[in-house]
Amino acid sequence: MKRVFTILLLMIVLFAFNSCRKEHDKTFVEAADILKQKIKGASEENIIKRRERELKMLADPVTGKIPANIRSRELKFAESLPKSANNNFGNFQSIGPDNFGGRTRALAIDVTNENVMLAGGVSGGIWRTEDGGQNWTKVTSPGQLLPITSIVQDTRPGKTHLWYAGTGELLGNSASSPGGYNDYRGDGILKSEDGGITWDTLSSTFSGTPQTGDNFDFVWRVVTDPSAPDSLDVVLAAVANGIYRSENGGQSWTKVIGANQSTGWYTDIAVTSSGVFYAAVSSSTNIVNGTATVKGIFRSEDGLNWVDITPSNWLSAQLRTVIGIDPNNENTVYFLIDSWTYGGNGKVTYDFQGNPEWNSLWKYEYISGDGSGAGGNWTDLSQNIPVGPYDFDDFYTQLGYDMCVAVQPGNSNVVFIGGTNLYRSTDGFTTPDNIRLIGGYPENIYLSQYLDEPLYPNHHPDQHVILFSPSNPNVMYNCNDGGVFRTDNVLADTVQWTPLNNHYVTTQFYTIAIDHGMPDSKIVIGGLQDNGTMFTDAHLSPSWTMSMPFDGSYCAIEDGANVFYASAQNGKIAKLSLDSDGNITAFRRIDPIGGDNYDFINPFVIDPVDNNVMYLSAGTNLWRNDSLYSIALTNEWDSISQGWFKFSSTTNGNISAFGVTYTGSHTLYIGTSNGQIYKILNANTGDPQFININNGIDGAGYISSIAVDPRDDNKILVVYSNYNVHSLHYSEDGGLTWGRVGGNLEAPSAPPGYPDFLYNISDAPSCRYAKILPAGDSTIYLVGTSVGLFATYHLYPGNDRESDSTTWYQQGWETIGNAVVTMIDTREDDGFTAVATHGNGVFVSNLRAYFDITKSEELAESQIEIYPNPVKDRLFVKAPQKFNAILYDVNGKVVKNINSNDLPADVSDLKPNLYFMAVQQESRTFVYKIIKI
Repeated sequence: MKRVFTILLLMIVLFAFNSCRKEHDKTFVEAADILKQKIKGASEENIIKRRERELKMLADPVTGKIPANIRSRELKFAESLPKSANNNFGNFQSIGPDNFGGRTRALAIDVTNENVMLAGGVSGGIWRTEDGGQNWTKVTSPGQLLPITSIVQDTRPGKTHLWYAGTGELLGNSASSPGGYNDYRGDGILKSEDGGITWDTLSSTFSGTPQTGDNFDFVWRVVTDPSAPDSLDVVLAAVANGIYRSENGGQSWTKVIGANQSTGWYTDIAVTSSGVFYAAVSSSTNIVNGTATVKGIFRSEDGLNWVDITPSNWLSAQLRTVIGIDPNNENTVYFLIDSWTYGGNGKVTYDFQGNPEWNSLWKYEYISGDGSGAGGNWTDLSQNIPVGPYDFDDFYTQLGYDMCVAVQPGNSNVVFIGGTNLYRSTDGFTTPDNIRLIGGYPENIYLSQYLDEPLYPNHHPDQHVILFSPSNPNVMYNCNDGGVFRTDNVLADTVQWTPLNNHYVTTQFYTIAIDHGMPDSKIVIGGLQDNGTMFTDAHLSPSWTMSMPFDGSYCAIEDGANVFYASAQNGKIAKLSLDSDGNITAFRRIDPIGGDNYDFINPFVIDPVDNNVMYLSAGTNLWRNDSLYSIALTNEWDSISQGWFKFSSTTNGNISAFGVTYTGSHTLYIGTSNGQIYKILNANTGDPQFININNGIDGAGYISSIAVDPRDDNKILVVYSNYNVHSLHYSEDGGLTWGRVGGNLEAPSAPPGYPDFLYNISDAPSCRYAKILPAGDSTIYLVGTSVGLFATYHLYPGNDRESDSTTWYQQGWETIGNAVVTMIDTREDDGFTAVATHGNGVFVSNLRAYFDITKSEELAESQIEIYPNPVKDRLFVKAPQKFNAILYDVNGKVVKNINSNDLPADVSDLKPNLYFMAVQQESRTFVYKIIKI
């Protein structure tokens, strides 16, 4: 790492230190990456703010909730949407990141071959490896992009081809309270009958009743019964209202623990090798401030009949609990419990900012009978949960977000617990003396101290899964928010980890930016959840570099890619100089002194005509900096006043989106979190007024994007991201009048005259981002949604469903699929387009090569004949006059120039693929598809 980045990190550390509970001498030492964990250390606050933001963006404005079962419904809706024929809107390809993983809650090892593993990203689908994690292949289809939370194999002989996966993440992507609904609701339980290679949803786990939450929307864990006879396939699922059991491989289910709304919302289940089950059910329900009547710890010897074994001195508030069975003595079971911020439950622990939560660790030993009362012995080990003395030493679960517990095979004294960090005890947590931090954040550091790495070396915070190699109990696999990791000696004094994220493309992007100043540039940066701001030059490699830490946020690239802008959560912005690998060589924090009320992922934008100007949202206030060029990279990290101006006007609702014109008029459009749209003329100078241009627009909710036509300042496309609203609105007169253009993205077509109020938009996806891309004489309109990327050549604005006849076509359905598209960036010069997804990384294409294809009737007029097509070696062109031609590959790259004197053209050196040939005659250009065989 560079020395200057070192100083940056330390400055932020000191800035944050004032809010810590522990006071230590602060020594100003170089710390190459300490920032990456310091700001991330406030993660429990980040999770709350993340949920609040998602609820604002996605909730139905009428109910205040994200609609029940919306993921299943919108995926079903998407099946009816047309796909772009022959990929003529663009051939989108993944550019990684291939070397970073995203949040992973599920991992399983095949009992027949431990080199075969299956992992699940919470918004990235199921992935499979056959070489122990050296390479991964996605085995769910692009249309099955589901939040995977649990994966299990039926381990009985003759049944090992059967696998099950639970979907739906309640903690991590959910709304701000148990009463909210989650954009990453699941689609029930998936099943594979071919060793995890292909997957289908069990129809029994999807009720098809959108009016109420489905029982299998949030699946915490799935287990099978290893003791079941061959005639039965027994599966049990811990879901967000109880425990369900099936005897027929998931064809039908019986609820064995729970009573609807009075059942705990957080559940877990585990099973011994002999078929004894343990389950945990929280005291918190899906009703805000509700208390469950069915709660506690349960035991069953058949998975059907359950006994409450909760001890009399149990916790008064039990929220999320995870279970770990001792494989050496399966009568011993550990329960790790989070009670959030309820005082008096377990042991209080703190994050580095001094925020408390209460956690507990209990050990249960079965003695006799049904295991209740005197039939079981309970030991409270909570007081031995790790605390201090250093700032990152405390065990912390971030409101139950990251939790796991396990016992090492072969040694019952070695017990592991995971929260933000991973800990090992060699005496079963019977004392606080033999505990070691072995992953997550670095051990033994104060905020002001030096560390060569920002995190525990080759590891990542926020632990979710612990597994051991069947052949070597010292080999541990661990999943967290950074993907999948392995250590070959978990008992080492200092545990060494190896990331297993090769081609495991599961990262979650919030934002994306490309260089608009250099045609053919493939430099891309993006802000990611949990993984900072990353950089890549896709010309060179699908590997990425983390250029700046934190939760990544909005970002931008100055034309020419000499200066970069990156931001962290809550409005912290840095101006950066990067080397060719994306490493920081110089920096300066630049957000304004006095700025406040920033959103968690806070918008800013660079004026595309004058990169010296930035506009920044700060709640209802707008700030402008008109001196970006003159801000020196002094390697300091504090807010500045240089160049900043705060507009006197304010907005009704927090500013949530910007659109800036491209023609030099410096008109700025602003969208707000409550659906208001403003227009500011000459926004780059003075203190102009904000002009409200809603003008009767039929829109409500959160504005997530405003796209401006680069060729016409008055043509703007506004995106409302909430569910159950009309999402897309278009104006051709600068906001004087508006028309809906959601078209088939909002409801299917119907006969003329069909009443507008009968159209059902409740199953329609959430639209997130829009771009308008000129392409020759045409215009491409792009929209990112919660079910993928869509495009059209033509918008047909209307005031009702009949007149709004816009047809959107899905793009990259075989690559992007139904991934949640969070942002799009485009470059007019060559059509380069980057698409950010929340769960499957980034995809790119050069759209211009596709959109300039000449219509067939115009080709006939040209009297140009190209043959043979398909072609193998030589290509002939017959034309009525001299011409020049350019041959492009599918990415828009020029591969051959051809003119009238070069015929026949030798194409033998080209690889078999689709190509595009642009033939220019006088003032006209005709574009043909050429297939090389």
